[in-house]
Amino acid sequence: MSQQKESYYQKNKEKILSKLKEKYQNDENYREKIKAKYRELYHTNEEYREKVLKRAKKCYHEDENYRNMTLERAKNRNKKT
Repeated sequence: MSQQKESYYQKNKEKILSKLKEKYQNDENYREKIKAKYRELYHTNEEYREKVLKRAKKCYHEDENYRNMTLERAKNRNKKT
């Protein structure tokens, strides 16, 4: 009995995530609700903020396309002001 039973989520992870992704893309109310949830989490949870910033910093330094898109967004934002 060294094997543990897989949870429902573990068994169906890809299916569940694909449904949520589709729902996010198609349902504007759901999309706004999720954005608000993670925006609040970012501002209230220090651990989550550190995790997000660390991931973004890693992407910026390792992925040239991500870096170029980030620089382009910054240029566009500065043009508006």
